[in-house]
Order: sequence, then structure tokens, then C-alpha cells
Amino acid sequence: MAKRNKGTPAIKAQKETNAPNEVFVPHPAVDVYYLTSDGSPFYLESAAQDHAKELNNKTIQKITKTNQ
Repeated sequence: MAKRNKGTPAIKAQKETNAPNEVFVPHPAVDVYYLTSDGSPFYLESAAQDHAKELNNKTIQKITKTNQ
């Protein structure tokens, strides 16, 4: 059985898959979203904060269209 790399942060995995472009596609009017440490995107910062409360790593990253 292959070992799973538990040390790779979810945010790094999201960036490698070009996720910012995919999040903005269904909502072209949105200029910013918030990414939690587990890789879940949220359009409201308060929703991201609520979700992050349940995570070990409570980091939230603000992603804007200009960050791409």
C-alpha cells in the first residue's frame, strides 16, 4: 500500500491544479474568494472563517483575480 503524504498543505495542492481560474469561471462578477487550509473556497470571508474553526490549520488565504 502506498504511503500518503500527510505533510503537503491543501493550499499548495490547490495552486498546482490552477484552482483560482476554476473558482472564478462560474461567477465572473466575483473578484475575490477565500481559500481555507483544506482547499475549500468561499465567496464570503465570514463563511471561510466559520469553516476554518473546525480545522487544525485555521489559515485563510484571500485570492483575487489579480493574484492569478
